[in-house]
Amino acid sequence: MKKLVSLFLTVVMASSLCTFSFASPSNWALNDVNTAKGLGIYNSAFEDNFQKPITRAEFCSLVVKTLDKWESNTSGTSNTVKFTDTSDSNVIKCAELGIVSGVGNGKFEPNSPITREQAGKMLYNTIDKATPVISDYKKDNKTGVNGVFLPHVFSDGAKIHNWARNEIYAMYHLGVMLGTDSENFSPLGSYTREQAVCTFLRLYNTYKSPENVSKPDAELYPDLDTAGKLSPSYNTSRYYLDASYVWNTGEYNYDPKYYDGFGNTYTSSQKGYVYPVNAKYLQVLTSSGVGVAQSVVLNKQGDEAISDVYDVEDINGDNVVYISNNDHSTYIYNSNTGENNGPYNYVVNAGSGMYKFKNSDADYVGYFNSNFKEVIPCVYKDVSGKFENNLTVLQKQDNSFIIVNTSGQILKSFKLDLSQYTVDAIDGTNMILKDNKTGQAVLYRAYSQKYVTGYGTMSFTSNGCILATTNGKNYLLGMSGQLVFDAYKKGYDSISEIQNTGCYEVYKFNKNNWSKIAPYDIIDSNGNVIRQNVPTFDRKVGENGITAYLYNNSITTYDSYGKDIGNISGNGTIKDFKFINGLLLVNITNNGKESVKYYTPTGEEVNLF
Repeated sequence: MKKLVSLFLTVVMASSLCTFSFASPSNWALNDVNTAKGLGIYNSAFEDNFQKPITRAEFCSLVVKTLDKWESNTSGTSNTVKFTDTSDSNVIKCAELGIVSGVGNGKFEPNSPITREQAGKMLYNTIDKATPVISDYKKDNKTGVNGVFLPHVFSDGAKIHNWARNEIYAMYHLGVMLGTDSENFSPLGSYTREQAVCTFLRLYNTYKSPENVSKPDAELYPDLDTAGKLSPSYNTSRYYLDASYVWNTGEYNYDPKYYDGFGNTYTSSQKGYVYPVNAKYLQVLTSSGVGVAQSVVLNKQGDEAISDVYDVEDINGDNVVYISNNDHSTYIYNSNTGENNGPYNYVVNAGSGMYKFKNSDADYVGYFNSNFKEVIPCVYKDVSGKFENNLTVLQKQDNSFIIVNTSGQILKSFKLDLSQYTVDAIDGTNMILKDNKTGQAVLYRAYSQKYVTGYGTMSFTSNGCILATTNGKNYLLGMSGQLVFDAYKKGYDSISEIQNTGCYEVYKFNKNNWSKIAPYDIIDSNGNVIRQNVPTFDRKVGENGITAYLYNNSITTYDSYGKDIGNISGNGTIKDFKFINGLLLVNITNNGKESVKYYTPTGEEVNLF
């Protein structure tokens, strides 16, 4: 009997401990949750699990509590909105105020979780309906100009839907809702209860105590005169001339190149374009000659951080990957420690926050994490590819293979018959092999140990899908090797990836010269046609995955879902355009005079200065 009681108590205590771990906010959220609770911007139902995704009805409860604390003139309901699946007063009030809406067919789905982009949209609606913050914000040159919102570039910005894009920009600049890390917003990701409470606290303070909200740096752009050149009044020392060399008619020719603070390079023909200037590092050319480029790297304060630089390869947070002019080896500089790590034969971005490196005195490769800490030793053959979903395949020196995660943990070991197969490419746990007997391409799915055959060639796309061909026909395969799109059966000749969008162009050839024929269509990675009759291949893709093309003196923009964003028709002839830091820079000629104007992707002209 005592044993039974002891067992019962153990189970109860363990259960209590488990409940407590979920009932307590995470360490990062604890102070803000307690502050919000003290203000009354809180829902006691969250105490069973703070890490649980917040539901639509729970979100509405926080909206109403925030409105009450703002003492907004929004009390009372007129009973003009009804849903068949809820009569929750908080939901009804939010719907009547236009903060939330139903999902169709008279339903609200109160218990469904919301995504981060949905939260951004509803947070914006909350403060816009109840306070003057948004209207004041639009007048602020640092964040909004002429009633429009300046964009912010997220690495995963292509995944943001148009209906939430501008609202997310506003919430970002106000410091209400930032990214999930320094580069990503994760628009389709879950939004937990504790995240919601912390966000509503910032939303409350944005109106009541703005001094308590930490805002990100403003989006900064240099002034331009009407000729599109840098204005003399602007601090042009933020841009640094470097040298690059091109092989032309058998000789090296000097060609000016400009670096911005993110390590991006621009040619002399792009001089005068608007560049982002909120970087931690800047590269400055100090001398040049035939085959020589001597530079230094400065920090944001203008102090010299690295000398004797040949070129900057990558900038990631506090780390700079650069090639030394002394020995042309690769080094990694960290501003926090002031250390230079190296030399390395090379260091390249391998996805999932990982970097593949090769020591200068070895024939093998290893991997750093995003902090450039070695997590996978430099003992693997140099056939290893990039990480996908935090996993990749490595080849050991004995020619066997392993699957590892970004912590270096070995999850699986396996062997391949390398007398029959040659490894062509690796993407995550997928491997493209060449059958040495047939010459055909083979997709090997290492985790499930399955082979996908029947294609002459295969190549990975940037999002892990596969472009395949056989007998002159072209196909798009999914990550599992399943057929997603058969170009021939759909009436097209070929498929090409559109970089940075997760989309593909499908088109016909001119059989006389085998050039691509427009108009053409665009499909997504699931093979769905998302845009038809695109009239020209002369397009440009922005940092947020937005595509723009110039046709009949008009620029059309659309998102990675194929949906229209805006249209730009300049007063004159549009000569050229490009994306810079989320804006469109448009070069226009009118009566022989050339000017440069800035536009948002939605088509509003932005008079920055």
